[in-house]
Amino acid sequence: MSGVRVVWFTLCLWCSAALPVVHATAANAVSASSVSASSIPASSAPASFAPVNSTAISTEPAIRLESANDALTKAPLRAASVAQLPVLIWCLDHLPPRQHYLPGRQPTGPMVEMMQELATRSGFVLQYTSPSPVSRCEHLLATGKADLVTSLLWSAQREKAMVLLPFDEARISIIYRRPDSPALHSEQDFNGHRIVLAQDRPYPKALLNMLQTQGAQLSWGKDLDTALALLLYRQADFFIGPQHYTELARQQNARFAALTTNDWQLDASYAPKSYLGFSRASAHLPLLPTLQQQLQLMVQQHKTHFYH
Repeated sequence: MSGVRVVWFTLCLWCSAALPVVHATAANAVSASSVSASSIPASSAPASFAPVNSTAISTEPAIRLESANDALTKAPLRAASVAQLPVLIWCLDHLPPRQHYLPGRQPTGPMVEMMQELATRSGFVLQYTSPSPVSRCEHLLATGKADLVTSLLWSAQREKAMVLLPFDEARISIIYRRPDSPALHSEQDFNGHRIVLAQDRPYPKALLNMLQTQGAQLSWGKDLDTALALLLYRQADFFIGPQHYTELARQQNARFAALTTNDWQLDASYAPKSYLGFSRASAHLPLLPTLQQQLQLMVQQHKTHFYH
């Protein structure tokens, strides 16, 4: 009998050692999962779209998106209460310096921190898609497969699919030059100079009207890289375009590193609002008033501005 007791006691010790111990806390409950693009049926979306429904969550380890301001904004939540919070899916892409997001890695950057704090303040859990360009994000929000997207310019089509909440100014009209380009000091200095723009980028009508009024010679590259190449190879004197996308192109293409911003820049009247889009097809649309209120407070606290 004593031998049986020893065997039984040994088995108990073995079982307790083999079972993992899970500590459920608010910190490890708030997580964001990468989303696999392979699980969207071809009939519902192009294969390149990143699906975000509950059955499409990747089996890869979750990437944590915990707000650095949790301790400042609310008392620690128990895991049970966090598990009951709504889960909103943010569609985003790799766009330094606002957000760094490479496949298989955790997104970082000031925009990520802003969205984490907004989630904490508004009472929801933040998840995100795999890196996706704006065109894919617009499709996902229009079909209710994602809830949020940031850094949009206003358009009537976007307004139909999303509630657009302003939070920043979009620097889409930054002047770039070659080292040997003449310096610009005012709008009148555009007269007679060759200005190249990118066909795949939006420009304020006021900017185009001003350039024509000032007698600038306008030309267009089919995309941002082509327009920068035209400037680099002296087919234009200046390029005007979006700051963050142009800076990303300069980082990715060593040839463009010689191109720099002009010291004088256009005033804020040529900088339209940048919006956070909330899908009108979202199952969490009732959360909109709270999210909108908290975003407005963050704007007033200067926590949403990414151009300095």
